[in-house]
Amino acid sequence: MATLSGEAGAHRLDVALGERIRRTRKRRNMSQERLAEAVGVTFQQIQKYERGANRVSFSRLALIASALGTPLGELIDGLDAVRGNTPDLSDALRTPGAAELVAAYAAIPARTVRQCLVELVLELAQPDMDELAFRTPCDSERHEPVQ
Repeated sequence: MATLSGEAGAHRLDVALGERIRRTRKRRNMSQERLAEAVGVTFQQIQKYERGANRVSFSRLALIASALGTPLGELIDGLDAVRGNTPDLSDALRTPGAAELVAAYAAIPARTVRQCLVELVLELAQPDMDELAFRTPCDSERHEPVQ
């Protein structure tokens, strides 16, 4: 039996692939409408792909990768490592720093800034993220990393 998450009936891998498509599209500053036009579908179909509500055929995925100017492998690499169970919210909030992060997020008045923060955190949470590839405010003397 498939592990479900996200949309009712959506398989975890379809959801994860959709998230990759959406992040890549946003990094390229491409609208759903523009991607849909390049691929030959409606923007509503792109929305469904990005939510994992509809599965992406391999041929359509190749078109999407081409339209995004990214190698196909970049969209699918590591999907087999996607965990089947997402942590329960109460478990996640017990992670050191999580409650502070949520409180700070809720205090941000600008919706677009909150969206950018979510994109950043999702990108940082990818299993292939190299923690040594960038510096954070926690690297300065004023801040200490969350333990």
